[in-house]
Amino acid sequence: MTSAWVLDASVAVAAATGHPLREHAQRLLRRAVVEERPLFVPRLFAAEVASALRRASFHGALTQEAAERALDLLLKLPWIYAKDEELALPALRWASKLGQARAYDAFYVALAERKRALLWTADARLVQGLRALGFPGVKGLEEA
Repeated sequence: MTSAWVLDASVAVAAATGHPLREHAQRLLRRAVVEERPLFVPRLFAAEVASALRRASFHGALTQEAAERALDLLLKLPWIYAKDEELALPALRWASKLGQARAYDAFYVALAERKRALLWTADARLVQGLRALGFPGVKGLEEA
């Protein structure tokens, strides 16, 4: 395992919204910056975060202005964007192994596997599923 991290979109969204693990997410992001950790994400990350923030705004969890500020701040972090086309086939395989109907989460798993990086997520089911499959490098946000 390298010092690099992969943070899925749920971590970024948790940091920006009223998520129960908000403080954990914010602490993790600060730690990543202070420790100068390489932060890998697939290209779909920005779209997922924007979509989740819009949804939160639509449902009144935060204002549109707050969503825009949060997105602006999150996208200024030193993300290293991976090419989705290089992750698509391994992501499809991981989605199948995990029994998922969609492959979005699996892109983060495939990227963590490829970079030998620690995957951080706020998705407890993903953590549980990966651990059941023997995936060595996954942590839930509550572990931050």
